Amino acid sequence: MYERPKVAIYCRLSDEDHNKKDPEADSRSIQTQKSMLRDYAHEQGWEIYDIYSDDDFSGADSNRPEYNRLLKDAEAGKFQIVLCKHQSRFTRDMVHVETYINEKFKEWGIRYVSLLDGADTSLAGNKKSRQINGLVNEWYLEDLSENIRKAYMTRKKEGKYLASCTVYGYKRDSKDPYHLIIDEPAAKIVKRIFTMCIEGMSLNAIARTLNEERVPSPTRYKTEVQKINFKGTENLRKSKRYRGESIWQSSSINRILNNEVYTGGLYQNRQRTVSYKNHNRINLPKEEWIIVENTHEAIVTREEFQQAKIRRSRNPRITTKGESNFFSGKLVCGYCGGAVVFNSRRGESVYYRCQHRINLKNCRGISVSEKLLKQEILKGLKSIFEKWIHEDDMNLIIDGVKIETDSVVNQLEDRLNSKTAELEKLIKKKIQLYDDMSEGIISKEDYRELSEHFTEKQKLLKQEIQSLERDLDLEQTTVELRKKKENAMKSMVRQRAETYLKCEELTVDMLQTFVDYIEVRDGEKRGEKALKIHWNF
Repeated sequence: MYERPKVAIYCRLSDEDHNKKDPEADSRSIQTQKSMLRDYAHEQGWEIYDIYSDDDFSGADSNRPEYNRLLKDAEAGKFQIVLCKHQSRFTRDMVHVETYINEKFKEWGIRYVSLLDGADTSLAGNKKSRQINGLVNEWYLEDLSENIRKAYMTRKKEGKYLASCTVYGYKRDSKDPYHLIIDEPAAKIVKRIFTMCIEGMSLNAIARTLNEERVPSPTRYKTEVQKINFKGTENLRKSKRYRGESIWQSSSINRILNNEVYTGGLYQNRQRTVSYKNHNRINLPKEEWIIVENTHEAIVTREEFQQAKIRRSRNPRITTKGESNFFSGKLVCGYCGGAVVFNSRRGESVYYRCQHRINLKNCRGISVSEKLLKQEILKGLKSIFEKWIHEDDMNLIIDGVKIETDSVVNQLEDRLNSKTAELEKLIKKKIQLYDDMSEGIISKEDYRELSEHFTEKQKLLKQEIQSLERDLDLEQTTVELRKKKENAMKSMVRQRAETYLKCEELTVDMLQTFVDYIEVRDGEKRGEKALKIHWNF
């Protein structure tokens, strides 16, 4: 008895096919594909094994669920023919054309047919036609991707907000979807997060505080308050970790504190996909960012943003109550430079010890009591307060600080200039190297080897330059903020001198306001400690 060949029908509705004005048109389009292919299969006397249909997927996407199900069934030999409306519906990727249509299907004993462009693997000489179709389809995607990229770049330079989801603290302007306006309830939380960070709370402490107060996280705020059908980021969806319920975490606090959008400007084009085929994202150097200032109302000032940045760079960890681990993030070992961390509590006594001595056994170690630290720092502060009451003494202290900070900035500038000059020389060498190869002075093999060496060195230099630029920017910002603090501190100390001088115990507020960090070493006598206090002014 004659057994009819089984055919798998594949349909795809691409994201570029969508008619936003008429959603029903999408449904009609995919149904038309199916009806056309069913009719053709019946005319040929083929038995339809199954219909595989992907909606809202690009032809370059290799992760289409129905497409991959078809390939799996094809390899298992469940049918003998694959039928599509057009080769571009099956794939626009030339690699997949060669891999599956021209190679694997032949290996699996499967005939491929696309109705409108005449692709048919059973016909002799048809391979070149399929390859030409594949190239045309790939060129179409490449041109489309480039045109979209240029359009996006233009809009970004115009200061238009193009992200699919608004930043927590903002919402879209009903009059202009590319413009952000403040969302008051969320903006208050953003402002508070920056304030808590500047005051010295750690990321974990901030997150814990918001969770204890039952403040909705950004994800919950979108779904429960804004009533947005939010499904999380693409990475969360792919990993299947999105659950629709979330709490504040240190990572979400860190993202907010790092987002310069809150200062009133747009910082776009910070990442891009590898290509229109590869959607993995890579970070771009800062010179390629598209920055447009004053595009919307700021939630925090530029100064507040930089203060939070500096505070995090010093890595303080103050608990929500400001009691336990009083000096966390403030103590440094004078021998190895490691952090001196909370070690033990004996009754009312608290002790800190070098973490390298505890964990790595590679430092002679230092141990110091919290009581001694508080006494010595309060004593040092009172000595300074007494001098600060007198203008001349205060100016002498500040001048000394200026000399120290200017020296650090000058050193960073010198190193940056040196590395920049080295990079320029290297670029000239690469140009000369090419000229030498063109003139036959060196061989192509030598040119390739030396060029790869220079390219690697150039890459390392660029990384060093970027690192130095970040350090210089941070140091210059620190100096500027310090200058602004000088007058404020003078006034504050004069107004509160009597209160400070009468203090019998150091407070968290005093520690965070006046102390940057403390180096701890052993003193000359047994049991004594030598403290080098780096003041925050």
